[in-house]
Amino acid sequence: SNKSYTFCTLTHTHTLTFPPSSYKYNHNHTMSQVVKAAPIRSALKKLHAQGIAALQAHPIPDPTSSRQRWKRPIVSRRIANDLRKKAIREGSYGSYDALQGIGWDKSWDEGLFGVKNVGNVNWMEIRGFKETKRERTRESRAMRIEGLLEVADEKIVEFRQKRRDNKPEGGIENVIKRMVKGSVK
Repeated sequence: SNKSYTFCTLTHTHTLTFPPSSYKYNHNHTMSQVVKAAPIRSALKKLHAQGIAALQAHPIPDPTSSRQRWKRPIVSRRIANDLRKKAIREGSYGSYDALQGIGWDKSWDEGLFGVKNVGNVNWMEIRGFKETKRERTRESRAMRIEGLLEVADEKIVEFRQKRRDNKPEGGIENVIKRMVKGSVK
C-alpha cells in the first residue's frame, strides 16, 4: 500500500506517492495542506482478504469439553448487510474496488444468504429510505403554501377593511358617550 501526498502551489498540483494511498489535497482551503481521505471500513478489508470465510462462524477445538465451541464471524451479518445495501444504493453492487474500498462482490452474498439468493437484489433494498415525515410531505406542503399565497393579498385587504369598520368613531363627543355608557353598567 502507498501513501499519496498532494501539494498545491499557485501554478501546479504535485502528487508524491510513498509506501496507503489515503491522502489527498483538500480544495476547501487556500493554503497547501495534506488531509487524510475517508478510511476503508475494516469489514470491507476483511471481506476482501478472507472472502466468504469472514462471514461464517468457525468451530474451535476444545479437548477439555465434549461440546463443540464456535468462534463468531469476523464480519457480523448486520454490518455486512449495511455494506451491501450501501453498495446497492450507490450502484457499485457486483464489483469491489480494493483501492477505494467501494462496492460489494456478488460472491459474498453466499456467506450472508446461503446458495439460494446469491446475486438477487430485493426490491425493498432499492427503494431507498423512508425519510422523515417532514421530508416526505415537503412537496404537498409547498403546494398548499403556494395556494394560500395566491389568496393572501385579498385576505389581507379584507382583514384591514374589517378592522377599519370595527374601529369606533373619533371625536370627543363619542368618547364621552362611551365613557358614560360604560359607567352605567
